[in-house]
Formats: sequence, structure tokens, C-alpha cells
Amino acid sequence: MSNIRKHILALVGVAVLIMFCAVISVRTSTLLNNDYWIELQNTPSVKIVRYKIDGNDKKELRESINKNGPTDNNGKRWDAYTYWKIKWRWPKNENNYSFDKTLVSYNITVHLPELENPNKIDRQTKSNWEHYIQQLVFHELGHVRNILNGVKKLKNNLKEAYLNNSQLTTIEANQIAQQTLAKIRELDQRYDHETNHGQSQGVVFY
Repeated sequence: MSNIRKHILALVGVAVLIMFCAVISVRTSTLLNNDYWIELQNTPSVKIVRYKIDGNDKKELRESINKNGPTDNNGKRWDAYTYWKIKWRWPKNENNYSFDKTLVSYNITVHLPELENPNKIDRQTKSNWEHYIQQLVFHELGHVRNILNGVKKLKNNLKEAYLNNSQLTTIEANQIAQQTLAKIRELDQRYDHETNHGQSQGVVFY
């Protein structure tokens, strides 16, 4: 589920990963009262993409999600997914690159479903829906936090390597960066495994 792009001219590194979990949605008005949603919305370089689903009852809603949810690289459809990309580069000094001043940028896109006509469903279904989406946002926020921690780790690992070896090369630096990214992927996969893609956190809707 990952796609790592090789660095360009050994100066710039890029990593891409898609993470998936079983998910669903609720109205934005409800989400805006949720601390997890507010944190997700206000995290720099995070884009939230909503896709429409519709139905008169829980069965039709589930069918709409199964039909319209995003697909992964293998064509498997999910209720939602989080996609991220990390880039890194180094400023150059007179003799070498300043690996202790690594510049890291990232982009995260969180795909979530959105209920198009919430007034069509009964009160109990709406209540279950709202609980589900709140726990879903909490789960996806966990992925985002993992990525942000990984960005910090990437910078720290390169800085430490440079302080220990002033002759560090771009090839060696990129290897360190790729190793760090591999650990981010491993952590996210473990997170999904341990939570059963959020189900143990309450991400369950019929």
C-alpha cells in the first residue's frame, strides 16, 4: 500500500503512503463540536475530503458507503482512508549539505464520507451515526499524529547522524530518511492491527 519515490539528484526525498480503515460520517455541524474534528481541521497541511453518501435507513447507508467509498491500490474499497506524502531536502553550505537543518514538508489528505440528507434517517440511526463518525475521526487523527511524530523523528535522526558524522553523504542521509519512513509505516500498520481499523475504538456502524 505504499509508494516510495526515489530522491531527485540525491538532494530531495519523497515518500508516499496510503492508510485505510473502516469508516463512515455525520453532519459537519456535529463534527464541529467534536474536539477530535477541530484538531484534525486545524492541523497544518491536512486536507479533509468528503464524499457524499445517501440512504433512508442503516442498510441503504451501508450500501451507499460500500458503493462510493474510496479504493486502495489493489482496488479494495474502504469507507475512508488517510494519504500522506513527506518530502525532505537540505540547504547547502560551502563544503557539504547542512543535514542538521533538514527541511521537511508534508501533506496529509483524510478522506471521509458525508451524509447528504441526514433528515431522512430515524433518530436512533442518526445517534449511532454520530457516535460512529466521532470515533472514526478520533481513529484517523491517530494516523495523523503518527505522521506528525514521524516528521519530527525524521529531522532529529538526520540531525543526530550529521552531528556524529560531519562527512555524512546525501546517499547515507536518504537511507536514514527511508529507514525512518519505514518505521512510520510499521507504526501505522500496527495501529490499524491493534485497533482492528478503529473497531475497538468504537468505529462500528452496522
